[in-house]
Amino acid sequence: MNIAWIKYAVVGVMLVVSGASLLVVSHGVQSLERKIALLDRQIAQEQETVRIFAAEWSFLNNPERLEVLASKYLDLAPPTPEQLVSHVDAVQPAEALIIPVEEEIAKPDLSGMVHEASFTVVPARKPSFVQKKGDAR
Repeated sequence: MNIAWIKYAVVGVMLVVSGASLLVVSHGVQSLERKIALLDRQIAQEQETVRIFAAEWSFLNNPERLEVLASKYLDLAPPTPEQLVSHVDAVQPAEALIIPVEEEIAKPDLSGMVHEASFTVVPARKPSFVQKKGDAR
């Protein structure tokens, strides 16, 4: 009779352990399903935001709208044939914008720190091919 009682006790303990394990796993699965549902809602919300941004981008980059804004805020005119260049050699090189310094200017003593240059970079002037509207040459 002792052996039968031990068998029933072991089977009972195994049933309780398997029931508890089933409860823990079931609770874990439900928790993960809630997280998945939350992530699905967040993904749908982000997709809606991306769709809205794409529509806004499409509206903002509408060529007709950009043309109206450009004519309103930018003073641009189409280039005239005289403004067009046929060769790359005709473009003024960047070295031509560097003008040698003719007069001596008092400079701080930077000996050993920086090699003193005998050239000064002058900001480039507005290109001659840019004209305002109504400006005829």
